[in-house]
Amino acid sequence: MKLIAKTMAGLEPVLAEELKQLGAAAIEPLNRAVYFEGDLRVLYRANLEVRTALRILKPIHSFKVRDEQGLYRKIFDIDWRQYMGVNDTLAVDAAVNSPHFN
Repeated sequence: MKLIAKTMAGLEPVLAEELKQLGAAAIEPLNRAVYFEGDLRVLYRANLEVRTALRILKPIHSFKVRDEQGLYRKIFDIDWRQYMGVNDTLAVDAAVNSPHFN
C-alpha cells in the first residue's frame, strides 16, 4: 500500500532510513515527508517504532490542481460514502509548497 510519513523539515533523510530499516519499499523523501510503500505489517511498525514521523498517512486519492476552486471540484468528485456517512462533516487541510499558492 502507498503511505506517507510526515516529519519536520530536515529530518527527511533520517525518516527515510528508519522506514528502510522496517522493510519499507519505494522510499522517496519529499518536503517534510517521506513517501513509501509497505504492507499492513510495515504500516503498524511505522506507527509504533518510527521516532521521526509526526504521523503516518494512507492517501485515499491523489490529484493535481491549479487553484482553490480546482481543489474543491476534485474533492466533490470523490465518492465519500465509502469513507463516511451523509451526515458527517469533512474539513480540508492542505499544506502546499508551491509558488502558485499563497
